[in-house]
Amino acid sequence: MSYNERYNLIYNMSMTSVSVKDNLRKEFLKNGYDITIDNFAILSRLFEQNNITQNKLCELTCKNKSNLTRILDTMEKKGMVKRNQSPDDRRSFTISLTDYSISLQSKLVEIAKNYSEKIFSKISEEDIQNLKAVFFKLNDEIGDKND
Repeated sequence: MSYNERYNLIYNMSMTSVSVKDNLRKEFLKNGYDITIDNFAILSRLFEQNNITQNKLCELTCKNKSNLTRILDTMEKKGMVKRNQSPDDRRSFTISLTDYSISLQSKLVEIAKNYSEKIFSKISEEDIQNLKAVFFKLNDEIGDKND
């Protein structure tokens, strides 16, 4: 594969990612929820495991500390999350869901589920499994290079 073909493939992956994120955001907005994809990524992790450290949330969402702090600031202002000082370490915070975000859980998850079913509806199960395998290989390679 030539450099141009590889570059075009990388570019297409990037554009597909942007489109998927933008369209899911539009689905949230269409249903009356001012939720960004970053907000949803954080909420999703907290729906799975509430009241976790900010460092753990960085790991789970693949966000660096400064980006996560900025996103959490916005989410806190919107009443979606609370920061709680850790009783064990004054410099550490745990992040937890608010009653408001808990009330949104089933609605947001349903919108995301319907959207994912729509975008994968014309892709065979075999192609989905191949896509997953390729992404795992790419992530392993990228991760190895960044260590």
